Amino acid sequence: MERQQFKAGGGADIEETSGYLGSSSSSSRSVQATGGLGRASVQQLRSRLLQEPGVQRRLWRLARQSQTVEEFSGRLQQSGLVLGTVAGEDGQQPGSIIGSSSSREGGAGGSSSDGSESGAGTDGQQELFSSFWQRSQEAESSSSSSSGSGSSRSSGGIGSQEIQPLSRQLAQTHSQDNIIIVTWANYHFSDFALNWGRNLRQQGINNFLIGAMDLETAQVLGEHQLPVFAMFDVGKETSTGLTKGDFIWGSPTFHKMGRQKVELARLFTSYGLDLCLCDVDTVWISDPTSYFEQFPEADILASSDQLLPTVKSGDTGLEDPHAIHSALNIGLLYFRHGPNTTRFLEGWHESLEKDDKTWDQNAFNWLVHEGLQPFRSHPSNPRLLWAYKGSVVVGVLPVASFASGHTFFVQKLFQVQKVQPYVVHTTFQYGGTYGKRNRMREAMLWVDDPAYYADGKFLSVDLQTPPVPKDFDDWADTKMQDYHLTGMEMQLRQLKAAFGLAVALNRTIVMPKLLCFCDRYWGPVERCRVPGAVATRLPFVCPMDHILEPFHFDSHPGKGGPLIRYREYSFLDNDHTPSALKESRVLVTPDKSLTQPEVRTKGKEVVVPTGGTDKQLRDWLSIVQEVQLLHLTSLHEAFGGFASPADSDSFQRRLGSMMGFWCCRQVKAGEDGGVRYASLLPPK
Repeated sequence: MERQQFKAGGGADIEETSGYLGSSSSSSRSVQATGGLGRASVQQLRSRLLQEPGVQRRLWRLARQSQTVEEFSGRLQQSGLVLGTVAGEDGQQPGSIIGSSSSREGGAGGSSSDGSESGAGTDGQQELFSSFWQRSQEAESSSSSSSGSGSSRSSGGIGSQEIQPLSRQLAQTHSQDNIIIVTWANYHFSDFALNWGRNLRQQGINNFLIGAMDLETAQVLGEHQLPVFAMFDVGKETSTGLTKGDFIWGSPTFHKMGRQKVELARLFTSYGLDLCLCDVDTVWISDPTSYFEQFPEADILASSDQLLPTVKSGDTGLEDPHAIHSALNIGLLYFRHGPNTTRFLEGWHESLEKDDKTWDQNAFNWLVHEGLQPFRSHPSNPRLLWAYKGSVVVGVLPVASFASGHTFFVQKLFQVQKVQPYVVHTTFQYGGTYGKRNRMREAMLWVDDPAYYADGKFLSVDLQTPPVPKDFDDWADTKMQDYHLTGMEMQLRQLKAAFGLAVALNRTIVMPKLLCFCDRYWGPVERCRVPGAVATRLPFVCPMDHILEPFHFDSHPGKGGPLIRYREYSFLDNDHTPSALKESRVLVTPDKSLTQPEVRTKGKEVVVPTGGTDKQLRDWLSIVQEVQLLHLTSLHEAFGGFASPADSDSFQRRLGSMMGFWCCRQVKAGEDGGVRYASLLPPK
């Protein structure tokens, strides 16, 4: 088979160029425009964009991440650079640049301040979107064709930085106490790599390196002064030759990417360093160095997919390997350099060379278990075992402290076990990269640019949750599941109203917390829990990807319905969210006794009639349209729907695609035990 590995060797300089958007400012603010956008305004808007610090860089990244101009348009709106789509009789139109007069009333069927339809001028704006996106694709082709030029040129005005290949000197320079923490990423995951590095820095951890699989990723990381090395041949290539998009599980590129993990482990340990190697969809919460040093006899420490701890609460040691029944997860590995580790890594490498379809995690587990039984513990620590034909000492990291997506986000096992969490790996989730990113945001472990927290207008809501029966855990399985679905129907009906209001008012919804009385899984649950996760406390706050499909909030702009811009439920609790935004809050209270809105509490509350349509609500709340945060105190009869049938149908399309499903009941073979959440909602 063809070997896929990155190059280690010389270096080259990245020369700065202005790219298609010009200057390379570092701040990140939303575009401020002053009028409607017609065809004649395209050049005027281009000038505004070029003058806005940070905007051109954000546009560049969004364009490069998009496969079509429609996707680019959607990403602009989701990012907050452009306000949401405007629904009309003829379908969806692109949204308005933030600050333009055409965006002030927004929402479905809104009109601009001069009385013209709010969709006016969007042809010119769409032309601008198309122009930006097309230029990004041309730059991509140009970058690829010039890969042999001997120097690497950046695009989009990103500052220059020398990109070095991996070398012994570079690795040792960034190590501390002979330990180095390493991850790697391509452009699709560049924001994960950025978050990974930022969180390490926040914890005061500086002994790390990030491998860049392509030039664009190296530029993003270098721009933020994060230590990076090139996994491609600098001066001859601009990438490793693998995709710059997502690595679909089981695909050829997924397997080739996995081989790079083995190559990284071989190289860093050959430099005489102890290596903590982790996937880029992890986030560090505290420094693990002192923990690793507690087990000097261990050659390899690995995380696990085990969902139940094998040790008592308060025990900070390794898991009991005799009680582990789940696979070791190679998303987090610690290798102590030495002949034992080298022997294992060579065996891992050879097993993957034999079959290019072998999953690297399976191969790792096969090798560990080869000759593992009968178990032979290390004399100094019974939780360390001799593995791989008795040639390497392996330990299993505690699942509460070195957590999976389930033990951290759902079980919060570190609280149950009363131990320090070190890292979380965003496994056991259902929303792809969107879901992983949102999980971290919900836990306030994702660091966004300031504009994410400061720019835009928001809507938060009070959502009524179902009561918690005291004896819920004593109920029969079917009764527990029925209660979960009944409770979810109650919450989703309110959430539907909240989404409708967000679209009507052209605001970003701050997601409310939803309660899950049953966990979600890929198969039947047991006692409303994932099999093996008996420590799960019910109910729990649902991760959004348990209920909704985060990648469908902004998919298929136009034909897919109005885009739903959202922030995670912890957004207003985050220290990064400006106090001015939080303090701007005006309450909106529905009252069925009113026929006209009333302003109360010295302007900090607006009381509106119940059952208002989108147009009525925009009119009633026009007096607070410039307020950055509106908070709805009740969703009961708060929204009477869209006045236009076309807008209503468009909203229903979006809502239907966003709804996830619950899985599963235990059913007979051939039956479907899952329930689509869309089926719990009324059709209109």
